[in-house]
Amino acid sequence: MKIFLTVLSTLLVLTLLFLGFIFSGIYNVAASKPDAPAIVWVLKTVRRNSIRPRAEEVIVPAYVKDIPTYAGLRRFHKTCEPCHGAPGVKPSGFAKGMYPRPPDLMKTVKDLSVEHIFWVIRNGIKTTAMPSFEKTLTDKELWALAVAVKHLPSTSHRKYEKAIKK
Repeated sequence: MKIFLTVLSTLLVLTLLFLGFIFSGIYNVAASKPDAPAIVWVLKTVRRNSIRPRAEEVIVPAYVKDIPTYAGLRRFHKTCEPCHGAPGVKPSGFAKGMYPRPPDLMKTVKDLSVEHIFWVIRNGIKTTAMPSFEKTLTDKELWALAVAVKHLPSTSHRKYEKAIKK
């Protein structure tokens, strides 16, 4: 019984401390100030472990193998380039003020599956400014965009410029 009361009182104290922290306003949520390393670790770990199993459930439709990269690149130019940049194109100035910064997709997508990329584009990621395109794009448009993003590291600036002008 003594152990039970000790555990219960410890949990109560921890809960009160946690609530005190939440309601105190001590933590600065300004996008102009980086998070503490522990918070960054928690958020990245939660994001990675949340997306991975959901992306593994994504089934790639047969038509995806026939989607030309340029179709998704045109959509990328309109919806993604301002934040992420593109081959030979820097992100827009406002992206510098975003926190966390939008990733450089030319570097980060190399190790990601097209299913993972599709899931992120379709669902977005909370508290990162990555919106969900589920309600604004069709599945075919989402897959075209995912295919284009997957191929960004091997897309030259010249090929990108040619694709967005088609």
